[in-house]
Amino acid sequence: MKEAAVEALKRKGWEVTVSDLYAMNFNPVISRNNITGKLEDPGNSQYPAESVLAYKEGCLSPDSVAEQKKLQATDLVIFQSGTLHFCGFQVLEPQLTYSIGHTPEDVRIQILEGWKKRLENIWDEMPLYFAPRFLMNKEVQDQQKNKKFGLSVGHHSGKSIPTDNQIKARK
Repeated sequence: MKEAAVEALKRKGWEVTVSDLYAMNFNPVISRNNITGKLEDPGNSQYPAESVLAYKEGCLSPDSVAEQKKLQATDLVIFQSGTLHFCGFQVLEPQLTYSIGHTPEDVRIQILEGWKKRLENIWDEMPLYFAPRFLMNKEVQDQQKNKKFGLSVGHHSGKSIPTDNQIKARK
C-alpha cells in the first residue's frame, strides 16, 4: 500500500515524504524520554503540561521534533484513524484491506490499482461527518434507523462494518 501510494502521488507531481516509524524504531509510548530538558515539577510530573513546556522551550526529543516538522510541512497525511477529527483534522474515508496475506494475487493487484486511482483524486473527496459531542440526537437516530451500516466505525450504532468490498463501502 505504501509503495502504491508513493507511486500514485509522485505520478501526479507531488513531493512525497515517507516516515516508516516502525523501521525507525520510533517509540509511540509517551514517556519522560520525550523531554530532553528539566521537568517543571519532577515530583508530580504531568506529561501534557510538561510536553507543552518542552515544546515551547525546544526540549522535546529529536525524533519527536523531526516527525512534528514533517507534519507541519505537509498538505496530506495518510493515517488510518478517525479519531484525528477530534484533533482538528479533516478525515477521509479509510482505505481498508483485510487478510492481505490470504488474498489472491489478482485481487491484491486490483486493491493496489484502486488505491492508486483513489489517490489521484484524493483532493476531491469529502471529509467524513462525525456526530457532534459523541451524541446522536433523535433526528439523526431516526435517519439512521433503517440504514444497513452506521455513520462510521466510531458511530456504528451496533450495525456492522461494510462487508461488500475490502476497500470501502460502496455508495
